[in-house]
Amino acid sequence: VVLRPVTRAQRFAEGYDADTRKQLWRYSFILEQQRRIIHAKRQDILMDLTPLILLSSKAPERYAALCRTLGEQTLRKAEKQLTLYYINKCWAEYLDHIAYVREGVHLVVIGKKNPLDEFHQLAIAAFDQMLERIDAEIVRTFNIAGITENGIDMDKQGLKGPSSTWTYLINESPDQFNNLPHLIRATTTYARGSLFTVQSLCKHLFNRNT
Repeated sequence: VVLRPVTRAQRFAEGYDADTRKQLWRYSFILEQQRRIIHAKRQDILMDLTPLILLSSKAPERYAALCRTLGEQTLRKAEKQLTLYYINKCWAEYLDHIAYVREGVHLVVIGKKNPLDEFHQLAIAAFDQMLERIDAEIVRTFNIAGITENGIDMDKQGLKGPSSTWTYLINESPDQFNNLPHLIRATTTYARGSLFTVQSLCKHLFNRNT
Protein backbone atom coordinates (compact mmCIF):
# COMPACT_ATOMS: atom_id res chain seq x y z
CA VAL A 1 0.00 0.00 0.00
CA VAL A 2 2.83 2.37 0.88
CA LEU A 3 4.47 1.72 -2.47
CA ARG A 4 1.42 2.84 -4.47
CA PRO A 5 1.87 6.60 -3.88
CA VAL A 6 5.60 6.22 -4.57
CA THR A 7 4.94 4.35 -7.80
CA ARG A 8 2.34 6.92 -8.83
CA ALA A 9 4.73 9.79 -8.11
CA GLN A 10 7.51 8.05 -10.03
CA ARG A 11 5.28 7.58 -13.06
CA PHE A 12 4.23 11.21 -12.89
CA ALA A 13 7.87 12.32 -12.75
CA GLU A 14 8.81 10.07 -15.67
CA GLY A 15 5.92 11.42 -17.72
CA TYR A 16 6.89 14.99 -16.90
CA ASP A 17 10.51 14.32 -17.90
CA ALA A 18 9.38 12.74 -21.17
CA ASP A 19 7.19 15.76 -21.98
CA THR A 20 10.08 18.09 -21.15
CA ARG A 21 12.46 16.19 -23.44
CA LYS A 22 9.88 16.22 -26.22
CA GLN A 23 9.34 19.97 -25.86
CA LEU A 24 13.07 20.71 -25.82
CA TRP A 25 13.56 18.56 -28.90
CA ARG A 26 10.94 20.60 -30.74
CA TYR A 27 12.86 23.78 -29.98
CA SER A 28 16.26 22.28 -30.74
CA PHE A 29 15.27 20.51 -33.96
CA ILE A 30 15.40 23.54 -36.21
CA LEU A 31 18.76 24.69 -34.80
CA GLU A 32 20.26 21.28 -35.43
CA GLN A 33 19.17 21.36 -39.07
CA GLN A 34 20.57 24.87 -39.45
CA ARG A 35 23.84 23.74 -37.87
CA ARG A 36 24.09 20.94 -40.40
CA ILE A 37 23.52 23.36 -43.27
CA ILE A 38 26.23 25.71 -42.01
CA HIS A 39 28.64 22.88 -41.28
CA ALA A 40 28.17 21.37 -44.74
CA LYS A 41 28.71 24.78 -46.34
CA ARG A 42 31.88 25.32 -44.32
CA GLN A 43 33.24 21.85 -45.07
CA ASP A 44 32.66 22.26 -48.81
CA ILE A 45 34.65 25.50 -48.74
CA LEU A 46 37.45 23.99 -46.66
CA MET A 47 37.75 21.08 -49.10
CA ASP A 48 37.49 23.38 -52.14
CA LEU A 49 34.35 21.59 -53.31
CA THR A 50 32.40 24.81 -53.85
CA PRO A 51 33.54 27.45 -56.36
CA LEU A 52 33.67 30.89 -54.72
CA ILE A 53 32.19 33.45 -57.10
CA LEU A 54 30.73 36.02 -54.71
CA LEU A 55 33.50 38.62 -55.04
CA SER A 56 33.77 38.40 -58.81
CA SER A 57 30.02 39.07 -59.09
CA LYS A 58 29.51 41.58 -56.25
CA ALA A 59 32.80 43.49 -56.47
CA PRO A 60 33.78 42.96 -60.11
CA GLU A 61 35.90 46.07 -60.63
CA ARG A 62 38.20 45.57 -57.64
CA TYR A 63 38.29 41.83 -58.27
CA ALA A 64 39.35 42.31 -61.89
CA ALA A 65 41.99 44.90 -60.97
CA LEU A 66 43.55 42.72 -58.28
CA CYS A 67 43.32 39.69 -60.50
CA ARG A 68 45.54 41.41 -63.06
CA THR A 69 48.22 42.23 -60.48
CA LEU A 70 48.01 39.34 -58.02
CA GLY A 71 46.47 36.53 -60.04
CA GLU A 72 43.24 34.60 -59.69
CA GLN A 73 44.77 32.01 -57.35
CA THR A 74 45.56 34.69 -54.78
CA LEU A 75 42.05 36.11 -54.94
CA ARG A 76 40.52 32.68 -54.51
CA LYS A 77 42.63 32.26 -51.38
CA ALA A 78 41.54 35.67 -50.07
CA GLU A 79 37.87 34.90 -50.71
CA LYS A 80 38.22 31.56 -48.94
CA GLN A 81 39.81 33.26 -45.92
CA LEU A 82 37.01 35.81 -45.66
CA THR A 83 34.24 33.30 -46.25
CA LEU A 84 35.40 30.93 -43.52
CA TYR A 85 35.96 33.78 -41.09
CA TYR A 86 32.51 35.29 -41.53
CA ILE A 87 30.73 31.93 -41.48
CA ASN A 88 32.26 31.31 -38.05
CA LYS A 89 31.65 34.84 -36.77
CA CYS A 90 28.07 35.23 -37.99
CA TRP A 91 27.07 31.73 -36.87
CA ALA A 92 28.37 32.40 -33.35
CA GLU A 93 26.47 35.69 -33.21
CA TYR A 94 23.34 34.03 -34.58
CA LEU A 95 23.41 31.39 -31.83
CA ASP A 96 23.87 34.06 -29.20
CA HIS A 97 20.83 35.90 -30.59
CA ILE A 98 18.72 32.73 -30.75
CA ALA A 99 19.59 31.86 -27.15
CA TYR A 100 18.22 35.28 -26.16
CA VAL A 101 15.08 34.74 -28.26
CA ARG A 102 14.52 31.30 -26.74
CA GLU A 103 14.67 32.70 -23.22
CA GLY A 104 11.89 35.22 -23.84
CA VAL A 105 9.70 33.59 -26.48
CA HIS A 106 7.29 32.22 -23.87
CA LEU A 107 6.05 35.79 -23.33
CA VAL A 108 4.18 35.67 -26.65
CA VAL A 109 1.41 33.71 -24.91
CA ILE A 110 0.27 37.08 -23.59
CA GLY A 111 -0.69 37.92 -27.15
CA LYS A 112 -2.30 34.47 -27.55
CA LYS A 113 0.48 33.21 -29.82
CA ASN A 114 2.08 29.77 -29.76
CA PRO A 115 5.66 30.08 -28.39
CA LEU A 116 6.97 27.16 -30.46
CA ASP A 117 5.50 28.48 -33.73
CA GLU A 118 6.82 31.95 -32.94
CA PHE A 119 10.28 30.56 -32.20
CA HIS A 120 10.35 28.65 -35.49
CA GLN A 121 9.39 31.76 -37.45
CA LEU A 122 11.98 33.92 -35.70
CA ALA A 123 14.71 31.30 -36.10
CA ILE A 124 14.07 30.85 -39.81
CA ALA A 125 13.97 34.60 -40.45
CA ALA A 126 17.14 35.18 -38.42
CA PHE A 127 18.93 32.35 -40.24
CA ASP A 128 18.08 33.86 -43.63
CA GLN A 129 19.34 37.25 -42.42
CA MET A 130 22.54 35.64 -41.17
CA LEU A 131 23.25 34.11 -44.59
CA GLU A 132 22.72 37.49 -46.24
CA ARG A 133 24.97 39.16 -43.68
CA ILE A 134 27.78 36.66 -44.33
CA ASP A 135 27.83 37.63 -48.01
CA ALA A 136 27.58 41.34 -47.23
CA GLU A 137 30.46 41.23 -44.75
CA ILE A 138 32.67 39.28 -47.16
CA VAL A 139 32.16 41.89 -49.89
CA ARG A 140 32.54 44.85 -47.51
CA THR A 141 35.83 43.57 -46.08
CA PHE A 142 37.19 42.66 -49.50
CA ASN A 143 36.66 46.23 -50.66
CA ILE A 144 38.75 47.69 -47.81
CA ALA A 145 41.24 44.97 -46.89
CA GLY A 146 44.85 44.96 -47.94
CA ILE A 147 45.59 41.96 -50.17
CA THR A 148 49.07 40.75 -51.12
CA GLU A 149 50.39 37.76 -53.01
CA ASN A 150 49.96 35.81 -49.76
CA GLY A 151 46.27 36.64 -49.50
CA ILE A 152 44.91 38.62 -46.53
CA ASP A 153 46.85 39.07 -43.31
CA MET A 154 43.89 38.29 -41.08
CA ASP A 155 45.59 39.36 -37.85
CA LYS A 156 46.68 42.67 -39.34
CA GLN A 157 43.15 43.32 -40.58
CA GLY A 158 41.73 42.56 -37.12
CA LEU A 159 40.03 39.41 -38.37
CA LYS A 160 41.61 36.83 -36.11
CA GLY A 161 39.17 34.00 -35.51
CA PRO A 162 38.63 32.04 -32.29
CA SER A 163 40.34 28.72 -31.73
CA SER A 164 36.95 27.05 -31.42
CA THR A 165 33.46 27.69 -32.71
CA TRP A 166 30.21 28.10 -30.80
CA THR A 167 28.02 25.34 -32.11
CA TYR A 168 24.77 23.67 -31.23
CA LEU A 169 25.23 19.95 -30.83
CA ILE A 170 22.72 17.14 -30.59
CA ASN A 171 23.66 13.53 -30.10
CA GLU A 172 21.84 10.33 -29.26
CA SER A 173 22.67 10.36 -25.55
CA PRO A 174 19.59 10.04 -23.32
CA ASP A 175 21.05 12.79 -21.12
CA GLN A 176 21.57 15.31 -23.90
CA PHE A 177 18.43 17.27 -23.07
CA ASN A 178 19.62 17.98 -19.54
CA ASN A 179 21.66 20.85 -20.96
CA LEU A 180 19.36 22.03 -23.75
CA PRO A 181 18.58 24.61 -24.94
CA HIS A 182 21.94 25.97 -23.77
CA LEU A 183 24.79 26.53 -26.18
CA ILE A 184 28.02 24.65 -25.58
CA ARG A 185 31.52 25.54 -26.67
CA ALA A 186 33.16 22.90 -28.81
CA THR A 187 35.09 22.45 -32.00
CA THR A 188 33.02 21.92 -35.10
CA THR A 189 32.04 18.27 -35.57
CA TYR A 190 30.67 16.29 -38.45
CA ALA A 191 26.93 15.63 -38.40
CA ARG A 192 25.33 12.96 -40.53
CA GLY A 193 21.84 13.37 -41.86
CA SER A 194 19.85 14.93 -44.66
CA LEU A 195 20.12 18.66 -45.24
CA PHE A 196 17.07 20.87 -45.38
CA THR A 197 16.69 24.08 -47.32
CA VAL A 198 15.27 26.86 -45.21
CA GLN A 199 12.03 26.79 -47.18
CA SER A 200 11.52 23.02 -46.93
CA LEU A 201 12.53 23.09 -43.28
CA CYS A 202 9.86 25.67 -42.55
CA LYS A 203 7.22 23.53 -44.26
CA HIS A 204 8.45 20.43 -42.45
CA LEU A 205 8.25 22.08 -39.06
CA PHE A 206 4.84 23.61 -39.46
CA ASN A 207 3.37 20.47 -40.97
CA ARG A 208 4.44 18.62 -37.83
CA ASN A 209 2.42 21.00 -35.70
CA THR A 210 -0.81 20.76 -37.68
